[in-house]
Amino acid sequence: MLVLVVVLFALLWLPIHIHLLDFFFDEWPTGRAYAAASVLFSCLAYFNSCVNPIIYNHASKEFRDAFLEVARCGRAQPPAIEQATVVGGGNVIALADNNDEVTRGRNACVTAC
Repeated sequence: MLVLVVVLFALLWLPIHIHLLDFFFDEWPTGRAYAAASVLFSCLAYFNSCVNPIIYNHASKEFRDAFLEVARCGRAQPPAIEQATVVGGGNVIALADNNDEVTRGRNACVTAC
């Protein structure tokens, strides 16, 4: 995985480095094609930041597990939806955290329908 990250970093950042070295040692070209290439080189360099999470996700199960844990705010599973009928015919939908049985009824988010 590390080799792939380093190789992609080098390939995606190389064009902009060559572009900047050309500017440093030579005159700045003024053609439209060179301006378009300059934008493309910058986009390739920024694209490197987009590629890294995809590589990490594909190559590392630990990264996938840690990402899912962060995405779920530390919860092991998403909250379950419980539906109950109240006296009088109305429905109540309660979102409860199934991981903590003690606080299920006390901290449930209750919405009357």
